[in-house]
Amino acid sequence: MRRNRMPRMHLLKTPMKFRFTVQDIHLSMPDVDVAGKLVLVWKRGPRRTQTEPFEVKEKLSSIDGSLSRSATTSQDLALICTMYKNKSTGSFESKDAKFQLKEETATGEETKLGTATIDLASYATPEHSSDPVELSFLDGKIRLKLTLTSHWLKNAAGIPDDDDASVSSFGSVTSGGGGGSDDDLDVSNWPRPGDVAEPPAAESATSGRRSRDEAARNAAVEKRWAEQADRERESEQAEALKAELDDLRDELAVSRKEAKALRGRVERLTSENRVLRREQRGGIRDEVILQLETELVAKEQERADMEEQLATAFRGHLEDAHAQLAALKAERDRLMLSLEEANSKRGFLRK
Repeated sequence: MRRNRMPRMHLLKTPMKFRFTVQDIHLSMPDVDVAGKLVLVWKRGPRRTQTEPFEVKEKLSSIDGSLSRSATTSQDLALICTMYKNKSTGSFESKDAKFQLKEETATGEETKLGTATIDLASYATPEHSSDPVELSFLDGKIRLKLTLTSHWLKNAAGIPDDDDASVSSFGSVTSGGGGGSDDDLDVSNWPRPGDVAEPPAAESATSGRRSRDEAARNAAVEKRWAEQADRERESEQAEALKAELDDLRDELAVSRKEAKALRGRVERLTSENRVLRREQRGGIRDEVILQLETELVAKEQERADMEEQLATAFRGHLEDAHAQLAALKAERDRLMLSLEEANSKRGFLRK
């Protein structure tokens, strides 16, 4: 009877679930001319996440005439994966993640510019950490600077990632290097008869249920992370709307000051007109009076038109701001309701 292959396992290593986040993405490429937009891809095995295409900006130095090119995106990237901690040394097993930089043209075609690799074990800590990282592409012609944060998901049990089938279904572990699945192809890593007992059917079924429950909990964690990001984005939009409303109020205050100054000028012209009327004389004086009256009428009409335009513009901006704030509040309430439902489902799964 042919023996079924058993996966390679980790001996004396504790699985811990981590969320790694990439922030403050900045690229500098003074000697590389890119016609399209850039896309940064971060992947570990089959798991991958990438930014939206972002533009390269060029700046000409007014001092020496040199041309600099840089690209920045405010978008963050996040990956959730399991790290294996050695119980005797306290260090984590090596696990590589790759960054790929691509150029996307206006027609949608992509060109790979380079690949860089980091070891996530160097940034995994039980405490929340944030470290600056600098990588290079095209032999150093493109420099990538970012901030890598590590957060241990205490409430999420460490189960194997989709890219790492190195733990058996019943949770036992044997020694294995690198944390990758390529070593599983080595026959020398397979357990020999008598080394590991076959798990009972009941224990295997229990482990299967635990894996499904854990997968559901991990999905809830990722969903909650996405909802939190949506709430933060909505909060930023609300702050932007408030700032825009403050700017409009400042513009209205300036316009009111200008209107007040115009009213003062009109009053002075009116007073001068009265003086001229009291001292009616022939000749050039009548022409001056006629000119002043004409200017007075024009200024009065200009002031009335300006006040009407300002009032209309401010009312329109204010209505738009209120409408957007109402939409954001409605979206926030919907997300809070979804979060409460997710939390209730998560509590049910834990039970």
